[in-house]
Amino acid sequence: MDKAWKEWIEEDNKLNSMTKKERNKICEENQWVFKKETIRFVDLECMYSSNRNRHNREEFKKWFFVITRSFLSRIHLGDNSYSYYKSQFKEIFGRKTNSDYFSQRVILVLAIIGYIKAIDIGYSFQEGRGQNHGYHYLVDKEKLGWLPPSISQSTPSSAADTAWETTTTFIEEGEDQDL
Repeated sequence: MDKAWKEWIEEDNKLNSMTKKERNKICEENQWVFKKETIRFVDLECMYSSNRNRHNREEFKKWFFVITRSFLSRIHLGDNSYSYYKSQFKEIFGRKTNSDYFSQRVILVLAIIGYIKAIDIGYSFQEGRGQNHGYHYLVDKEKLGWLPPSISQSTPSSAADTAWETTTTFIEEGEDQDL
């Protein structure tokens, strides 16, 4: 998350120096991440031209933290995962929100800075769950700045491997790797 946040800060500085029209053009070019959104244009103006921009920036940072925790989860990094983001936000920050707007803005920013590179229109099945999810975002894992642990390791090689809270199965020496 730190690497993505630093890249966002750089992009934020550029956007801050642009006009509203220029910012909206960049937002418009990245609306492809909202495949299901047919009514609302997602923009970032609340952080630049609103009289509550300081509060909005603080909210955005919290949502950025919540959503980037899902970088490597096909199930929870998608354009229909807003209820999951809300529950995570409540769990982490102890308050419930009623809006998808900040989570949509974070998704937009992740596309602008290049972490979300495409939409996977495949269908994802979760056993034992009432709701299954489609339309997941494909993340450019090379931009994350680290590689997952090699398949022969018995423990993660660095703190970065565990920082993203992935579930990785490690093959112990002597196990049949063809299974």
